Amino acid sequence: RNIMEGMEKPTESVPRNRVLTDGEIATLWNGLPAALARSVQCQWIVKLCLVTAQRVGEVAGMKRAEIDFQKRLWSLPGERTKNGQPHTVPLSALATDIIRAALEDVGESEYIFPCGEGSLAPAAVARTILRGNEVTDQLPAGRFGIEPWSAHDLRRTALTGMAQLGVAPIVL
Repeated sequence: RNIMEGMEKPTESVPRNRVLTDGEIATLWNGLPAALARSVQCQWIVKLCLVTAQRVGEVAGMKRAEIDFQKRLWSLPGERTKNGQPHTVPLSALATDIIRAALEDVGESEYIFPCGEGSLAPAAVARTILRGNEVTDQLPAGRFGIEPWSAHDLRRTALTGMAQLGVAPIVL
C-alpha cells in the first residue's frame, strides 16, 4: 500500500516579488509608532531593514561589538550571515541614529535588540509584522495602512530602490 495514497498535493510555492512604493514606505515609516506601539524594538528593526537592506535576522541579532560608530560600519561575522562570509555594511547617518536610539534602552546588553539572554528572534519580528498586516473590519488595510508585506519585502524594496539609483549590481 502506498502511504501517499489519499494525500493532497502540496500547494504550489509562489515566489514573492513585493516591492513597496515610495508612498507605502512613507506610510509605513510614519505609522510604525502606532502600528507597533507595543514593540519599539520591532519598529527600529523594520527601519534598519529598510535603510541597510539587510536581512531581518542579521538586524535583530545585531551586537554592540559589530558597530563602529566612528567609521560608520557594521561588521557582521561569517557565522551571522546567510552565505557564511563576513560582511561589512556601511551605515548612513539615519542608520546610526536608529542604532543609537535603540542603545538608549538596552542597558549593558551585548545585543542592540535583546530578549532574555540573547537577541530578539527574527521569527518574533516576522510574527509581529504578520499580526500588523491582519485585516479587520475596522482596519481594512491592517495596522500599517498598506498592502500586506513581509520582512524580506523590505530588503527587496531597498535593493530595488538602490538599483533604480544606479548602484552597481555587484554592490547590491
